[in-house]
Amino acid sequence: MTLRLRPFAVAVAFVGLVSSNLSMAHVSIEPDKPRPIIKGVSMDGSLKVMAYFVKGYNTNNKNISRARLHKGVLGFNAQVSDWANGRLSLAFEDRKRDFGILDGYITIEKPEVSPFFLTVGQMIVPFGSFGTHSHADSVTQVLGETTERIIQVGYDSKRFSFAAYGFNGANVGGHRGGKRDNPMDHYGLDLRIKNHSGPVRYNAGLHYLNDIGETDGIRQCLRVVDNNGNSTAAPTSVCGNGIDITDRDSGRDEYDSVDGISGHIHLNAGRFGFEMEYLGALSAFNSRDLQFNGQGAKPEGWLIEGSYAFNIGKRKLIWALGHQGTGEARSIRDPRTGQPLPESRYYTSWVFKFDKTTHISLEFQHDEDYDESDGGTGDDKNQVFLGLGINF
Repeated sequence: MTLRLRPFAVAVAFVGLVSSNLSMAHVSIEPDKPRPIIKGVSMDGSLKVMAYFVKGYNTNNKNISRARLHKGVLGFNAQVSDWANGRLSLAFEDRKRDFGILDGYITIEKPEVSPFFLTVGQMIVPFGSFGTHSHADSVTQVLGETTERIIQVGYDSKRFSFAAYGFNGANVGGHRGGKRDNPMDHYGLDLRIKNHSGPVRYNAGLHYLNDIGETDGIRQCLRVVDNNGNSTAAPTSVCGNGIDITDRDSGRDEYDSVDGISGHIHLNAGRFGFEMEYLGALSAFNSRDLQFNGQGAKPEGWLIEGSYAFNIGKRKLIWALGHQGTGEARSIRDPRTGQPLPESRYYTSWVFKFDKTTHISLEFQHDEDYDESDGGTGDDKNQVFLGLGINF
């Protein structure tokens, strides 16, 4: 969503209505607290620059190296009363070349009085967790991240949380291409248990979405069905450049929704950390919407990662080793990079934290593409990332 002058002025004018905390994507490095601007209003943000080298199946085996501003985020938080808080955050992403609204929502809550809460606005819905030390978005994040304008109600206590939410979506009323003023017929559920204190800290959850075709990664790669019933695969440029299916004719392109489910476990015990996540469709898509080997695809992805933290003086070095994989997801592309998902990914990362606000990281990543018989190349890809990030 490109930010223009008038929406920007409106967003700034309503900065007193928004709140929450923001952390650098993938690496949990946060300052002690957001910095106050005026009474009740604070600001936080993150900035990440990156240099990388890549050679493999998406570069015709040529060496490619670049340096870039990976992502910048600026967030405003406000506690406008004992019961009301909100957040507005703006983001710039290198590949998209735009500066837009990442999220903006209002929450009604007072934990000291009641564990129940209400949130209304634009946000990434709680379908999946996406925790990893990797530079690249995890395969579960590509398959599951969903940015929507939602109404959410929930319960949040020290050890347990539950939330239910609804939104309009783009695949409306059994058809693809519905307008966003249609009735809310998309919904999800989020259930978590957690413990953030003591020698063993954990967060585990189950998540449900009644149409996994609404996620940012899958929605842009659904096949186009014209009004005569002819089906053709979305071109690479369409899938990679994020064409929104809401631009298609309303109510005339048949679409069968597919339920999605996700589960995750995050565990920290002393210097050791562990991440595991699964996200996927509960049944296959209709072959006219999303295919794998000529049949309806049932995309899924998983992640398993272990980490260990070393103390170097007053500073910390985190080493992580992980594996990610996908099934029947060759036709789905990362909306941020335009690259197809690998069948397997192996990686190791080192993250050196100077303090709570600054880190430098190095990662080696090896991807294996799907076989030619499954629509891939059967080749490998190797990548090296060097990143520098700050939070404030």
